[in-house]
Amino acid sequence: MNTNPEKPGCLARLFPFLQRQSASPQPADFPYLARQCLLTPAELNFYRVLVTALGQRYCIFTQIPISNLVYPKSGDRKTNSALRQKIVYKRVDFALCDLATLRPLAAIELDDASHDQPNRVARDVFVDQVFAAAGIPLIHIPASTNYTPADLRALQTALAAPPSPPQP
Repeated sequence: MNTNPEKPGCLARLFPFLQRQSASPQPADFPYLARQCLLTPAELNFYRVLVTALGQRYCIFTQIPISNLVYPKSGDRKTNSALRQKIVYKRVDFALCDLATLRPLAAIELDDASHDQPNRVARDVFVDQVFAAAGIPLIHIPASTNYTPADLRALQTALAAPPSPPQP
């Protein structure tokens, strides 16, 4: 085994990208910082209850792009591209997926005061239509600082409904 960093091993000769690159120092003002949490405090509280109530039956994803859950129906490339652009930057707060297949089964939006703004109302109507067309329940739950398993009744009702047939 070659431990001399000055002399590359045979794999590094065959695949130059395997050679250890020295980390280039970044300027102190490089414009990126690590997030302290992926979720707001209300979302985090809800997530904890969701995991307690449903985590053994579903895989729970947070802040997932809608384009990871649905896609445009078959059609020409230009139309599909335009339809995808309408959803590519939109997210839902949570997605519940089948543990074995990771097939999306439901999505959840926590609706805080921002959902009352006209542009957000229009966005919510569009997103509701997207999920309805895809056959995936989208459940809106009023945002709160505390949640209990009883708050998940609407979600459990939607999950108890017969699943929509998978799309090709």
